[in-house]
Amino acid sequence: MSFTFGLRLPPCLPVREVAAEAARAERAGFDNVWIPDSQMLWRDVWVTLSAVALATDRVRIGTNITTPITRHPTVTANAITTLDELSGGRAILGFGPGDSSVRVIGGQPATLQTMRESIQLIRAFSSGQWLPHGKEGKQIRMKTAEGRRKAIPIYMAASGPKMLQLAGEVADGVILLCGFEDENLQYALSRIQAGLDRSGRKLEDLDLVMSAHTYVGDDWRQAQKLARPYAAYFAMHSPGALRALGIQVPEPRPMDIYPDINHAEDWDKAIAVSDWVPDDVLELFCAKYTLMGDAGEIIRKLERVASHGISHFYMLGYSSYRLPREVADTFAQQVIPHFRR
Repeated sequence: MSFTFGLRLPPCLPVREVAAEAARAERAGFDNVWIPDSQMLWRDVWVTLSAVALATDRVRIGTNITTPITRHPTVTANAITTLDELSGGRAILGFGPGDSSVRVIGGQPATLQTMRESIQLIRAFSSGQWLPHGKEGKQIRMKTAEGRRKAIPIYMAASGPKMLQLAGEVADGVILLCGFEDENLQYALSRIQAGLDRSGRKLEDLDLVMSAHTYVGDDWRQAQKLARPYAAYFAMHSPGALRALGIQVPEPRPMDIYPDINHAEDWDKAIAVSDWVPDDVLELFCAKYTLMGDAGEIIRKLERVASHGISHFYMLGYSSYRLPREVADTFAQQVIPHFRR
């Protein structure tokens, strides 16, 4: 099975430096470059993606993710269509309910209904359609998409059962963060299939993207502490998911960390304040939810994922404020060639 490999580059450095890193990833063999959207943490996603478009020739580029809470769907439709024009048809829209971009400013993630309506609007406007709008139902369309016949691919980030069903029903791709255990993958795929059934589509009509925080190296056991803040996050917000995999959930403790444990500006401090997660729990969490290991172990894990019909992997680093150059280089040298033979 042929794999597609994507890389997240948080826009944590000046835009030109992020664009140069995207070009480097393209040369290394990555197929997609994704830029996250969180206005209080990083530089603007659309300015950064424009620079990435000009610095690259081959990779597909997109948001992972943007949300209807901080950006109106018509604004997003215009931005992604303009990016597609600039990049020569390489744009993808990663879309989701919202995490740090929403929570840091005290908001709530988008509801199922908001997600559904927003995706419908973006798809229609980005393909040049006219739609009724407002109380009078006046027809409007997006001038810059005039003459387009094809909508921008929309990939929906989903983890809960209802969001997974919606993704199966309305999205072109689904970005999964569900772990590597067979039962987790089967559960996620069954929820996606329920949505596909509602829309009359098949699983092969979707691009399924497996995402995970990644570390490649023989010393990966010593590096497991990098994932401790994520284990703490799961213990606080998804304890049931951990228990279902036989992971004993520790009692959470208060953590004074800015802006949150997932996006801490000081990752060493985040590791320190989440030390209430025991080493044995962390080890199980890393085995089931992250992609950590030497190259051989990682290849075997990805091959198991492929047995479920998933052939697209999206790699994340750990810190939100460092580009994942070292792990991306190692991954490109030791893992990607195995899937390109």
